[in-house]
Amino acid sequence: MTTAVTIKNVDTALLLRYSGVSIDVDGTPTAVEVFIEEPQVEEYPERVYPSVSVKLIDIEPDYARSHSDDDEKEEVGYDDAVSPPVRTMRLRPHPFRLTYSIDTWHKDRAGESRDLLKAILIERTPPRGAMSVEDVDGGTEACWVQWLGSMVGNDEAAEDYVIYHKTLTVQVLVDLLTDTSTEDVKVVTEAIWRTYAQSYKLASDGREIEIIPGGDVLFQGMRVTETDVGEE
Repeated sequence: MTTAVTIKNVDTALLLRYSGVSIDVDGTPTAVEVFIEEPQVEEYPERVYPSVSVKLIDIEPDYARSHSDDDEKEEVGYDDAVSPPVRTMRLRPHPFRLTYSIDTWHKDRAGESRDLLKAILIERTPPRGAMSVEDVDGGTEACWVQWLGSMVGNDEAAEDYVIYHKTLTVQVLVDLLTDTSTEDVKVVTEAIWRTYAQSYKLASDGREIEIIPGGDVLFQGMRVTETDVGEE
């Protein structure tokens, strides 16, 4: 079965990965909001603290994981309720690397910002980890998630407050469909081979001069099915 996923489902898996985190803010347990792109709400952007944002920043083919059969088709369905059975085929997925930035946001309190970093970048983002992503056929695929470089500080200081903003870049190794179309192919469930000996007339010198019509004699026969091989 396919290992293909979609970028949207990778986004969903990352949101799930970082959901459910809580840190103390001024002594009160506070949920960490999770956003795709920037952590802002309403018509006029306003950052939410504490929060974490997930942003897709690059897509590139993963040639190191490519294979010569990537352009071949694979079976994604089989219907044996009809005769002959029908096999559904689709082009194999191609390997890609999706690059994301994982950004943490907190305001004013440096110690609480470090608690946020610990919860998000250390506990939820191991340097060489994996996460489950729903594939295109409703199954689940484990995809590698790896650090790309180190954490970068992007803190913003104003006169009366500081926004603690840290960024970590990760790569998610996935297989993506470059062609989602499918093809139904009838399946051969039985094959028969027969070998015949021909009859012919010979001249006195032993040379063949004529094939005798209708004089063929069955020499050997074989029947092959999905479960058996026998004589015909």
